[in-house]
Amino acid sequence: MSTATTEAKYNLLIDNLKELEPFVIAFSGGVDSTFLVAAAKEAGVEFEAVTVNSPFVPDREIKEVENLVRSMDFKHQQISIELQELKKAADNTAERCYYCKKVIFDKIINYANGKTVIEGSNLDDTGDYRPGRKALKELGIKSPLLKVELIEKKF
Repeated sequence: MSTATTEAKYNLLIDNLKELEPFVIAFSGGVDSTFLVAAAKEAGVEFEAVTVNSPFVPDREIKEVENLVRSMDFKHQQISIELQELKKAADNTAERCYYCKKVIFDKIINYANGKTVIEGSNLDDTGDYRPGRKALKELGIKSPLLKVELIEKKF
């Protein structure tokens, strides 16, 4: 993919974010959601990032998220999920990712209180089996990086 194509896709992303505002970003602190935050800040749109803290998330990851929030300076909220809420995911079946995503994004949707919820899936995430994508589709979660066909190594 050429730089011009990447730049055009990035500009489409900025336009897409402007159309979606106000929104809530599901923020893990990973490359994809951090890129979305940076793009949203550049677009000058109204957004908030939300991180879900569960017994499966190591403390070091939460600390990394907190450091990113401080260094990038954006509105952020942590919400918690209790272990019993993730029972079906903890059963470790083939559909565990579906159940986990469903619980996590149900929490984020509830927190968002009618605002659009977006997440950082990108074109690289479409090549393998991802049962969590089914939950995202069912819940109406938007994936703007996927929509503009950006791939992680290009951002």
